[in-house]
Amino acid sequence: MMRHQADLILIRHGKAERTSTTGSDIDRSLTATGADDVRKLASALSPCIGPDSVLISSPFLRTRQTSEHFTAAINSPMLFDDRLGAERSIDEMTDVIREHYAATLIIVGHMPTIAVVTAQLLQMSAVTLDIPPGTAVGLRWISRHRMLADLLWMMPPYLVR
Repeated sequence: MMRHQADLILIRHGKAERTSTTGSDIDRSLTATGADDVRKLASALSPCIGPDSVLISSPFLRTRQTSEHFTAAINSPMLFDDRLGAERSIDEMTDVIREHYAATLIIVGHMPTIAVVTAQLLQMSAVTLDIPPGTAVGLRWISRHRMLADLLWMMPPYLVR
């Protein structure tokens, strides 16, 4: 169990299929391993997520599937925001975070946006983070107004397998 409840949890969707049956990136689903990884991650994190949490997901299939495991584990509704989709801007994800206040805000999105926003919140502008599929990053606000945070933990899938 985590020692500190995170104010913000950024999650990269689980491992996804390389292609979809439609050929569209938005329709790529989780692999069996990816689904298993995020189910275990959601179960491991659920005791640390408060009852007033809000989960916001990209509308892409792989992020929706990832989010479903979390909403089931934490009994929280799932919201969707097009600004969290793959290939959207860093500023759009930052805007989503600024607009939502919750005991714990959970964002499910894509690389590289998840890594870049994490680095910016940690004031690591010159650092490139590698956040594997199915990884959650827990942050605590230093200054929500200035969008500055401390890293509490980072949980990749191999820690919960």
